[in-house]
Amino acid sequence: AAENAASALSETELQLLRKSRDKLSAKTAGLDWRTLQYGLETATRNGIPVHARADFDISAQVSGGYYFTQSGEKSHEKSGGPLETAWEFWPSFTIYGDIAGNLTAGIMLAGGFFTANRDYLGSYNTYYPGYMEDAAGVMTDTYSRPRAFFPGAYRPKWDGYIWNMGKVNNSDMLAWPEGASTGFGTGSEIAGTLFDEILLLRIGRFDREYGAELHGYSLLLNKNAQPFFGVDAVFTPFSFLSISSVTGILEYYSADGIKEAAARFQNAYSLSMIELRYKQYLYFTFGSSTVWPKRFELGYLFPLVDKLLYQDNIGDFDNMGEFVNIKLQIPKIGAVWGSFFLDEINPQDEIFELDRSLFAVQGGGVFTVPALPFGSLALSYTRIEPYAFTHNKVEVPWYNQPVEEAFLNHGEPLGYNLKPNSDEIKALLRFMSAENVSLSVQYSLSRHGADYGSSQVDGSSYWSELAPEGRNDNPALRKYFLSDGAYEWSHTARVGCAYSFEIGGGGGGVVSGGAYR
Repeated sequence: AAENAASALSETELQLLRKSRDKLSAKTAGLDWRTLQYGLETATRNGIPVHARADFDISAQVSGGYYFTQSGEKSHEKSGGPLETAWEFWPSFTIYGDIAGNLTAGIMLAGGFFTANRDYLGSYNTYYPGYMEDAAGVMTDTYSRPRAFFPGAYRPKWDGYIWNMGKVNNSDMLAWPEGASTGFGTGSEIAGTLFDEILLLRIGRFDREYGAELHGYSLLLNKNAQPFFGVDAVFTPFSFLSISSVTGILEYYSADGIKEAAARFQNAYSLSMIELRYKQYLYFTFGSSTVWPKRFELGYLFPLVDKLLYQDNIGDFDNMGEFVNIKLQIPKIGAVWGSFFLDEINPQDEIFELDRSLFAVQGGGVFTVPALPFGSLALSYTRIEPYAFTHNKVEVPWYNQPVEEAFLNHGEPLGYNLKPNSDEIKALLRFMSAENVSLSVQYSLSRHGADYGSSQVDGSSYWSELAPEGRNDNPALRKYFLSDGAYEWSHTARVGCAYSFEIGGGGGGVVSGGAYR
């Protein structure tokens, strides 16, 4: 089998694999000044092997954006001029290791200095005006994307809250780095396997991805989402069957302070997923997930209970989701997949016209490019319907105020990084040109409804709330994608080059415009 796999690789690919293997198998005991790593290879008094590492790492990033008007003239926007820059500097210290090859633990501590300016665009009511004039929604501020980054490319690295540099105290905690700021980041994990690696258990705060047919494309729990503390279990009794479970505590977004914002967002998250495989050709995944106000709810912790059906037994207080993926694969050629996430729906004649049909769909394919070392071309289309992944505030008996239940963690989406009432077409070419060097070329077109202003399109923000009344008979609650208000069209072209040890660069451009219907 190994010979057959090797024969499918080019000589360039084989050389790259050999170099990577030699690097990973090199001895790392003792202090390595080049990588600032200290390794320990030892054993307990009972002869159990212990491997440990301590790393000191510094990651830095500088990004910039230059803005023009549609006429080609320089654009002087709210942040002070056509040129916008951002920077990050993150020193971190990590200790990790394993015992006997089946138990691993690690902890990471980081302190950062950074800035990522954005523009204040306006405010809007979380209840869309026009269909519930007397609704007591909440006025919510909305902002542009960080101006120095490509759309969807910026991921906050700090935990909880931040401070402006020079004002680090309990009364000056901020939610976003407007100007030079500082903050902290943490990560931890204990993981182990049991029963000859049939059962994998993980506990800690780390990045996760489930239900992704291609890394970074998951609709339900994406690797680009913010990390949270939780417990993971993956049970694989047969090569064709896996059962996965996640339960954790989501983190609030500190826009209104550490007490008020946290009081409205007291949520846990649970996911159960079953994966079926037929050799190398067919992959089928289905399951359910839920955001639920924190309490000791045993049914959500159990991986073989469907979350939606279980809620029918305990009361309607939670935000439920069902999902299904299917992928067809032809070895050495590529694969095609489709994903569907159902947030809420009411089957009837107008099932695809009502706003209350909350769902997300994705289809795509990834294909090998034989002319390039480890070359692949990924094509995808993603559509997020209005109000998908959102939820109206819910009064629950064990809290003294309504709580928010959107599929959010630290203010960022748990799933694919695309706002409600949006779609995206994306093409991504990736390959390796030499050892430790990877190249990428990407183009995407995304369209998103305005979530503020006179031409606002309802359901275009994660903070939007689809009120319980009038969902089926109110004429304002219909979908007319691209024809019911203002939409931003963003064409993004990116060329990237990355070298290991976190040295990299990239370039490209974004063209955005608005259309009124």
